[in-house]
Amino acid sequence: MYTIKEASEILGVAQSTLRRWEKEERIKSYKTKGGHRRTESRIYTK
Repeated sequence: MYTIKEASEILGVAQSTLRRWEKEERIKSYKTKGGHRRTESRIYTK
């Protein structure tokens, strides 16, 4: 699992892009108990 910041750096896109993709259901993310987003690592290894 990656933070939204880590994922955006890996993919070379803005954090807002990842949030939009999440809303569009293009990527799957989860929120921690503290309300922070975590994205699946498998989307970066394909």
